[in-house]
Parts: sequence; C-alpha cells; structure tokens
Amino acid sequence: MRIGPRKRSSGFSLIELISVIVILGIVSAIGVKLLGGTVKAYFDGKGYIIADAQARVALTRMTRELHLIRSATATDLTVTPSTEITFKDTSGASIRYYLSGTSLMRNSQILADGVTNLSLTYLQRDGKTATTTVTNVFYVILNFSTIYGNSNRASRVVIHPRNMY
Repeated sequence: MRIGPRKRSSGFSLIELISVIVILGIVSAIGVKLLGGTVKAYFDGKGYIIADAQARVALTRMTRELHLIRSATATDLTVTPSTEITFKDTSGASIRYYLSGTSLMRNSQILADGVTNLSLTYLQRDGKTATTTVTNVFYVILNFSTIYGNSNRASRVVIHPRNMY
C-alpha cells in the first residue's frame, strides 16, 4: 500500500464541466438572438419586396391601359363607383379594374394579390377640380395599397389618357 500524494487522473473535474456548459449556454443564447434578428429581417425584407413587386406590376399594367381610354364619353368610360373603373381602349376592348376581396382584378383575372385599397379620382382639365361627369374627365388619379405580412406599399399615379382633350 502506498502512502503519499495521490496521482491525479487525466479527466475533467465536475466544476470544469459545469463551467464549460454555462459558458456555451451564454454564447449560444447570444448567437440565437443575433440569428433570430437576421431571420426576421430577411422575412420582413422579403415581404416588402413581394408587396412592392405586386404593386409595380399592377401599376405598370393599369397605367399603360388607362392611357389608351378611347374617349371621355358614357359609352367608353364609367367613373362610378370610385372603387372601380370600366372603359374601352382604342381597339374597342372593354376593360374593368376592380377589387374583389384582396385581389385586384382585371376583367375576371387576378392582376395582384394582397391589395387592401383601390380608389380612383377623376380631375378636370385644370388638374385640381374633381369630377364625376364623364365628359369632363381629363386626368385619372389611381391610388391603391398592397400588403404582404407586415409590409405595406401605397401607390399613387396621375394618368392623362391620350384621347381626352
């Protein structure tokens, strides 16, 4: 039997193991917070890009077609209600834009999803006075809003149809 100092084992003590676990827990918690913020920012950005793309596609198509309104007559343009527009283009095709739930419709086809508001205002030649008389329409102001997740996009454009004198 040997008497004297004991030989130390080559393993880790319980205190060392617990210290490592606590330090790894703290580092992991900080990493999860940073990663969580990054993931949230990604999805918020993605939502904004989708809402923006929907708005741009709809705005471009509607602007292009509203430029082609055939004339400011009751047979070619309907200005009421202010939440939709029906008109005939220069080729005689009848086009109707309206909101169905959260879908912006062009005739019976979906042009954009996630639309929360669609309104049209008609102005006279002076660009200031609103009108609901078809023969006095010189400008069309188009307003609509899109939403995707937490991202909102409001769009507004003033259009002067080329055949309105």
